[in-house]
Amino acid sequence: MKKVSIITPAYNRLDLLDRLYKSLTNQESKDFVWYFIDDGSGENLEEYINSKFNEGIIEIVYKRQNNGGKHTAVNLGVAIAQEEIVFILDNDDILPPNCIKRVIEEFEKIKDDASICGISFLRGCLDGKLIGKEYPSGRSVDTFANMRYNKNVTGDKFESFKTEIIKQFPFPQIDGEKFISEAVVWAKMSGEYKFVFVNDVLYLTEYQPDGLTSNNRRLNATNPKGAALVYKQLSTKQFKLKLRVKYTLAYIAHALIAKNKKIISNASSKFLCCVLMPFGYLVKMRLKKYAKKT
Repeated sequence: MKKVSIITPAYNRLDLLDRLYKSLTNQESKDFVWYFIDDGSGENLEEYINSKFNEGIIEIVYKRQNNGGKHTAVNLGVAIAQEEIVFILDNDDILPPNCIKRVIEEFEKIKDDASICGISFLRGCLDGKLIGKEYPSGRSVDTFANMRYNKNVTGDKFESFKTEIIKQFPFPQIDGEKFISEAVVWAKMSGEYKFVFVNDVLYLTEYQPDGLTSNNRRLNATNPKGAALVYKQLSTKQFKLKLRVKYTLAYIAHALIAKNKKIISNASSKFLCCVLMPFGYLVKMRLKKYAKKT
């Protein structure tokens, strides 16, 4: 059995697949399975993959589902993954040639440590520019909440996980909504496990104008139940008080958009929620322009 599961949730963007596939076939280690999860694309991705990527260089598992959003495609990929290590690779991104080799090397160091759920590496742009900040040291162990939020290490990073652990933390799936931030799961895992943080750039990103990152506010406002779950998770006691205030406001605003009738009783901190409720209404008004379905 291979060591690594690579999960690519995909919706259209057929024109980017050759670049992604090339980065996988160029890996120094081929000790992985590529799980390609087609999230109900209009473009015929299956036919393209079968005709263009049938060289046998890498192992590919193709699955198609009805369109439900990236997080539901990830859930399917994680559910069927059998390898020891798993990570998400978006179809508009690529991996440098040493990625799989380095991931396996780092996981060998922590495979017997039951307190660690995974390893977070750095991301860069295709032009080599680092995304966000480096971690405070070359290699450290901490919780996701403390490192990424309390220590303010900003920017998208490259998270990889022990498969047996991430299977215990599926993304919430909400009827009528097709987006929820990955932070809802990463932060929840942080309450039980730690990460290793490594200052190696092992993932290269090209942000698309129509991508999730570029449209984050609109996606949260148009998927408010999921956004409220994210901000509820980000306002637990793992986080500094100023962050709990910030995210409690966001929780209130999105719960109001979702017309949640139990905003206070469902909050991570009922006290903060009560105090901040009037200000939450103001935040909701600011988000109103994003909340219109398109």
